Amino acid sequence: MTELENFLNQLGLRFHYRGFDQTLLAFDLLLEDEMRLCSIVKDIYMPVAEKCGCTWHSVERNIRTYIAHIWENETSREIFVSSTGYTHKPSVADFLDILFYSLIQCAEN
Repeated sequence: MTELENFLNQLGLRFHYRGFDQTLLAFDLLLEDEMRLCSIVKDIYMPVAEKCGCTWHSVERNIRTYIAHIWENETSREIFVSSTGYTHKPSVADFLDILFYSLIQCAEN
């Protein structure tokens, strides 16, 4: 299990949810080039959708559903806030950005 998979699992985001693989794929694309966030639909949602056989709208919705799950669950929200320092419900782009930089900082320490 990767550090990202472990963190998502701590947040209550389980492997069997459709958006789990999509979130991992989106994160892998960010690892290749973090500037993909500047054109998130074209450079993240669309490639992930192509790999998963769905629309880019589905990718965005599934990740947004993950964020909603975190924010609706007090324990998950507390873990997210304490791990990232981000206290507001993030957009999908912000969520991916926060995960990216939080995990990069963990890897450096």
